[in-house]
Amino acid sequence: MQFAHGKQELRSAPQRNKLE
Repeated sequence: MQFAHGKQELRSAPQRNKLE
């Protein structure tokens, strides 16, 4: 479920997406 949000957050915080 966070995968969808991770794509948009990748633009703001790509490192946060990798941590999750």
